[in-house]
Amino acid sequence: NQYDRRIRSADDVARTTETPIVGTLPLEKSLVNAESRLSPDQLTARDARRRSATRHLDEALRELRTNVDFLDVDQPPRSIVVTSALPGDGKSTVAANLAVVMAETGRTVILIDCDLRKPTVARTFGVPGEIGLSDVLAGRIELKAAIQRWAEHAELFILPSGSVPPNPSELLGSEALRDLISAFTAEGATVILDAPPLLP
Repeated sequence: NQYDRRIRSADDVARTTETPIVGTLPLEKSLVNAESRLSPDQLTARDARRRSATRHLDEALRELRTNVDFLDVDQPPRSIVVTSALPGDGKSTVAANLAVVMAETGRTVILIDCDLRKPTVARTFGVPGEIGLSDVLAGRIELKAAIQRWAEHAELFILPSGSVPPNPSELLGSEALRDLISAFTAEGATVILDAPPLLP
């Protein structure tokens, strides 16, 4: 039907956008609205059945990590924005799990929660989220007081969203945020930004 413009598959995306697909991830229902968005493979799984059910997701995440590295072998991406069309599409789940699998390789990864209105990163990783990105950008606190290392065995650092500001879009478009990301990448870190959904 020539009037049907719906996107139903990865092939539709590639054909419509003329852009290669970097990865596809299976829908993992056990992570929808879960307290933590991390795949059980990234945690100490207490439920073996849940771990088994998410094996395909874990494999797809590692494949995505590899494909991102191959986007430009000479200059692999140092900052990656993860977003979606609507809330609930899974972008925070992807951002969190991608950060973990990238840190597995020994690289330094900074995960920044840029969804200032509906943050989830602090809850997902079980870290305090009262102060974070918005407070750093506003000059209220130093970066070292807001950024948190997730685990001793991984070079994964979490920067929660922090206080809910009255002007989130202005903060996210600020020179201060660009400078912050540039400072991280200049030190060799990979920065993953969990951005707000686009349509709202």
